[in-house]
Amino acid sequence: MTYRPRFWLRYVDDVFAIVNRDDLAIIFQCLNSLHEKVHFTKEEEKEGGLPFLDVMVIRGSGGELHTTVYRKPTHTNRYLHASSHHHPSQISSVPRSLINRALSLCDPPYIECELRVVRQALENNGYSWRQSSRWAQTTTRRKPSCVNRSPVYLTYVKGVTDKISHYLRRRFDIVTRFRPPALVKSILRSPKDRDPLNVPGVYKIPCDCGRSYIGETRRNITTRVKEHIRSMKNVDTDEPLVEYNTYEYVDTSGEGWHLNESKLKPKEKEIHTA
Repeated sequence: MTYRPRFWLRYVDDVFAIVNRDDLAIIFQCLNSLHEKVHFTKEEEKEGGLPFLDVMVIRGSGGELHTTVYRKPTHTNRYLHASSHHHPSQISSVPRSLINRALSLCDPPYIECELRVVRQALENNGYSWRQSSRWAQTTTRRKPSCVNRSPVYLTYVKGVTDKISHYLRRRFDIVTRFRPPALVKSILRSPKDRDPLNVPGVYKIPCDCGRSYIGETRRNITTRVKEHIRSMKNVDTDEPLVEYNTYEYVDTSGEGWHLNESKLKPKEKEIHTA
């Protein structure tokens, strides 16, 4: 590449780059020409700032870069409430992570402002700032285990699972992970009907001629039907439906098959395995 960025930092599919403004369009066009199924979008600097993940990078008057915490415009500052029925370690992790994030991401000129935002958010969610500050100064240090054991997951019940966790840790050196009780939405059934084809099994594809193609798959029938549609378009003669269509009708167009009207049907003795 003739036009080389001055700085390039990538995390998974997010990229932070510093390039000459005159070269931006050419570099962006080059990136989008690498593969037909890969399409990049870009966000440019606005008012001297550019967000990257949860960091706002700010350009100073002398060209130097500063960082502070970035929140999306839709962020509501809603966190796990201090009165929620969760294990104390989960409650304390909220202020600890927010305060430590501010201290680690913000440059000195921005720390005080960010801590004011964090304090207001914590108080709105029922946390005491004094207690939150103490939690932020503590770190959990566990003695390394000599035996590699899988953790135990328990639904948290105050006064019960705390004792179980302590006993398992002390007696068997087993770490306990806590999860909240089941929510109402996880108990109630979804009002939406399930797609009957999102299961493995035997399916039937009707045709204009009155005949039908019977197939069976161990995967979701919906996925298999999509493969049939793709193979009919590409005239893949190694595909069972295309082969059956060519043999029976001497026609590879497949226009008579109603693939989108496929139905689940009871198993039969003689089927075309797909």
